[in-house]
Amino acid sequence: MVSHEMINIIYLKKMSNTFVIGICFIILISSLFYADQVAYAHFVEPKKGDICPICGMSVSEHPLWVAVIMFSDGKHVKLHGPKSMFTYYFNLEKYDKKYKMQNVSTMHVTEYFTEKHIKAQEAHYVIESNIHGPMGAELIPLKDRTSAEAFTKEHGGNILLFKDITPEIVNSLKNIVSDNLPTRQ
Repeated sequence: MVSHEMINIIYLKKMSNTFVIGICFIILISSLFYADQVAYAHFVEPKKGDICPICGMSVSEHPLWVAVIMFSDGKHVKLHGPKSMFTYYFNLEKYDKKYKMQNVSTMHVTEYFTEKHIKAQEAHYVIESNIHGPMGAELIPLKDRTSAEAFTKEHGGNILLFKDITPEIVNSLKNIVSDNLPTRQ
């Protein structure tokens, strides 16, 4: 016969196993969102003195163009716009030999209309428009296709998705300067 004591021991073991599994699940879920939350926290307020590793300009002077690359170890890089972000991303080993593309946790850009932070991989980008950034021709990030189409109706350009952007496209924008074209600071 099974005693009350044995039933209690079996019950306690099952309860402790359930508790441990629950805690592990919470830790797992929290860790999945950690890098994203850190990227947003750093993205919101670029600090004075944050310098773009591509152009050498202060990131905080043009907050409407800020882009962030967050790595899986928590390190992040603030950049002076999507063009600089893609330049860095496509040449990671040039700028930091420690990282490869698979080390990138998240990438964020500042959406043109809302000025909110959106995931770079989900944005729609307009190139060849009459709006330029502080460094000349720029990839204008928009939150969805509808916003991108509204933008192109007013400012011209072509719509690309993240997956469509290549080093060649980014390089083609580097030689276009903003002579008397509207610039959003």
